[in-house]
Amino acid sequence: MIKNLYRLGKALQTDNKFSAYFTPWQNPFPKVDPDKAKVIYFNIRDGKVDGAYEIEPFKPALQKNYLYRKPQGARGAPLVPTDYFYPSGKEEDHLENVRKLISRLGRAFPDGESQYFFSQGQKEEALKHIEEQLATFRGNPDDRYLLTFRINGKWLGEFEENIALFEAEAYSKYYEKSHAKDRLCALTYEKSPEVWGRVDTLGFTINDLTFSRGGFNPTDSYKMFPASPDAVKILEGARRFALSKLTRNFYSMQYFIIPHFIQDDDEAMLEAIAGLVRGNQDDNSLQNQSRSIFNNEQVIADIIEEKGLAKQGVFYDIFFFQKKQAQFAIKLHLTDILPSRFSRIFEAKGKIESRYRRVNRITTKKETFEFFVTFSRIQRYFSNKANNEVVFHPFFYRILESVFYGQPLDDASVVKAFMDEIRQSFKQRHEDKNRYQFQTKDAFALWHFFLELDLFNYQNRHEMEEKPVPLTLDEFIGAHPDFFVEPYKKAAFFMGCLTELLLQAQRERLKNEPFLEKLSGLNLDDQGLRILFPRLQEKMAQYKDHIYNYEYSASKGDIQRLRATVAQILMEPCNASRADISFAFTSGLVMQKEFTQYQIKLRKAAKAEATSEE
Repeated sequence: MIKNLYRLGKALQTDNKFSAYFTPWQNPFPKVDPDKAKVIYFNIRDGKVDGAYEIEPFKPALQKNYLYRKPQGARGAPLVPTDYFYPSGKEEDHLENVRKLISRLGRAFPDGESQYFFSQGQKEEALKHIEEQLATFRGNPDDRYLLTFRINGKWLGEFEENIALFEAEAYSKYYEKSHAKDRLCALTYEKSPEVWGRVDTLGFTINDLTFSRGGFNPTDSYKMFPASPDAVKILEGARRFALSKLTRNFYSMQYFIIPHFIQDDDEAMLEAIAGLVRGNQDDNSLQNQSRSIFNNEQVIADIIEEKGLAKQGVFYDIFFFQKKQAQFAIKLHLTDILPSRFSRIFEAKGKIESRYRRVNRITTKKETFEFFVTFSRIQRYFSNKANNEVVFHPFFYRILESVFYGQPLDDASVVKAFMDEIRQSFKQRHEDKNRYQFQTKDAFALWHFFLELDLFNYQNRHEMEEKPVPLTLDEFIGAHPDFFVEPYKKAAFFMGCLTELLLQAQRERLKNEPFLEKLSGLNLDDQGLRILFPRLQEKMAQYKDHIYNYEYSASKGDIQRLRATVAQILMEPCNASRADISFAFTSGLVMQKEFTQYQIKLRKAAKAEATSEE
């Protein structure tokens, strides 16, 4: 990643419109409407603040003059007295904001004699004057304000000592503890008069503790990855651009996608980056996010469709990270992904959505929620919440690798994770009776998404059709031969269907579903099926009038056939795991409702047609 970032930075440097990313000062208003960005400044003349403040529109061309850089930490002070000012319509809040700003300015102005004031007394007098002036300022609540100063008619950035201060603050961390002379740069492969050894762009760092444990001296880190000063500045510019223009959120993580080419090609790189930036700026509504494989799939869709993004010789890296204060924690780095792989993923995604949409669609009184294959949906089975933050299980990162690299995925681990989440919801069914059913249908579809990408080790996998799955039992079984390749999974599914027929009768007669308590919390193995089967037959006999007489139930012959099939399989040795059996049983329990609703729909349509003919 670090070398690809360097290549990105080299390409960006060839276009003047990106020059701001390669300076130690920053644009204070990168995402603010230019008409709403304002600069408030005080004039300091001969060591004293000269009168009231002045206001003018923010001018991006003067960023070097303003000298803004985000302070380190929540309570940090700016390097020079340039900072945001937040006026408020509420008197108490406004005065508190002014007080905090004066505190930061007080730390930005050096004590004693300086370029600003001739004495400590003049500094304190100036701060008091500034506070009084700002206390009465309200401004436009829609505008954003940057406060700065001019000294004897010059902006702060017109003083060389301030520029040097910014340069030192921005880059000193790279060389203070580790540097050397006349070494080969690891990025340019050229000898440099000086190299720095503490490169930490996007998490690539030499940590004192880990380095020491390995028997190394941290001051010698330049030996591992020496970088010339110019190369470091290019890396920093690329990092700022990626964070500003390419980064998207994914729950508690962030990620971005960057291209790289077999042969360095600055023009092709800029063309590809322009396409990615456009895709990143497209509709980011909650509705669009819910449909995407990430938060916004337009970026990946563009990679597949645009010539500049899918040309021969281009690869993509996806970088997942968490930013905590000034540190980056790398979560996952996917490298060298071809556009054709993105295309393969989207083909599988589209096929699965077409197959399972009518089964997995959720309809409420107010709205309908369509089914889409997304990592947002997948992560529900491979994460938990801690302090209101989504924490991904390690296996979720393994899934990301498998999907984008086409590497095998452990079927047993996937099904176990599915069932762990489904069982938990089943236990809580008295709070939400439908949740475990929705989760089961989603899990069934996602299992087939992984299967469609050939991530499971199935010999001679059957080709899936893109048309909607059939909603009759026998056709449904026939449409999923790979899922039901193990006979015990078919027996478990049939038992799930039979159980739902019994529950249907209990709901009619008792307005309750007591037999759900006999299902061992959906934690069933082959022995569990053998124990449950006679209990199920006994109860079905008890409710036979309701089961066989229900207009839309399975026929008596179908029920007897299912019983006979289950009885035969349960006498044979079992090769299916507890998780597989539980998943198949739960799938049958849930899908039988869909089969019943489909029969209701067909018979009502037939009745309506017969009535119209009369």
